[in-house]
Amino acid sequence: MQVIRDILDGKPRTRHDEGKAFVEFADEITEARYQEKRISHSTYKNRLCCMRKFKKFLKSEIKKDSIFIGDMSKEVVSKYIQWRKSTEDNSHETINHALTPLIDACERAADLGLLPKSEYADIKRMRLPKIVSFNAESEENSVRYLEKEELKRLADYAVSEKEPRRKEYLDMFMFAFHSCGLRVVDIMTLQWKHIDFGKKQLRKILVKTANYRSTTHTVPLTAEAIEILERWKQKCGDRRFVFGLLDDDIDLDDRETLYKNRNNITKCINQSLTVVGEKMNFSHPLTMHVARHTFAVLALNDGMAMSVVSRLLGHASTAVTEKVYAKYLPETLEEEVNRLDFGFLAG
Repeated sequence: MQVIRDILDGKPRTRHDEGKAFVEFADEITEARYQEKRISHSTYKNRLCCMRKFKKFLKSEIKKDSIFIGDMSKEVVSKYIQWRKSTEDNSHETINHALTPLIDACERAADLGLLPKSEYADIKRMRLPKIVSFNAESEENSVRYLEKEELKRLADYAVSEKEPRRKEYLDMFMFAFHSCGLRVVDIMTLQWKHIDFGKKQLRKILVKTANYRSTTHTVPLTAEAIEILERWKQKCGDRRFVFGLLDDDIDLDDRETLYKNRNNITKCINQSLTVVGEKMNFSHPLTMHVARHTFAVLALNDGMAMSVVSRLLGHASTAVTEKVYAKYLPETLEEEVNRLDFGFLAG
């Protein structure tokens, strides 16, 4: 009876892949790695999302709801890459990220003898080359920021964005800017207990400085920041973390776990923001750290004192702020010089 059911379901017993559906097989691997704590919750969710997109591709381009493991080939993956480029408008980095659960599943299938090893080897080599469009300096010291006009265009785009997760990431970017350049790790670890709606303040110990300085960092919240927080309060106010990027039960004192989560989450957010930056023809990749640099440069060019900007950024000293931003302040410096009155020397 089982043999008859398998045949009717298109799963003949003679198939070398045992008639296993590829997407379900990939999801099983992701589930197992998550249960074994080999991947974070955000990576787990992201990989499942990638496979849902792959199913969408199968239905759209292959005209099938699913394919067997043994039907996976470099031709299928090539079509998937082209579909992500043309239909999803994805960058090379985003496509490579989406290929990860597919390649992992193909590797496991090859190990189990469900897919020829030669086919897996071909698929593994199909990752796209990384496009480097900027000088690869560190995020902290390489200042890439948005001009006022660019920031305004981004804010308008964020309102019209239809893709739910990308819209959330844009919300986080705008909040980072409006909360005086809060770093992504502090956006990630921001809890509702850190927010005082009455005083319109954010108060938390910054993650980067927590090891050697436990002073609570206080940031006044703008009306725009409050509006974003109120939106998220309605959406997930029962969660521990404001933006829901971490599991509620995570131990923030476990620095290794926090570090892994920070890297995975930052990579995921930045991949999505990069696509937006490319669509808007920005001259450099759009990342969460761009929000921090944008706040600092625009604040300084609007006349805010270097010492105040330094405090709002949470720098250890004004010297750090000057080292990073001084050469990007021609407008501020010009205004300061023009304020000088040496008229008594004339004549």
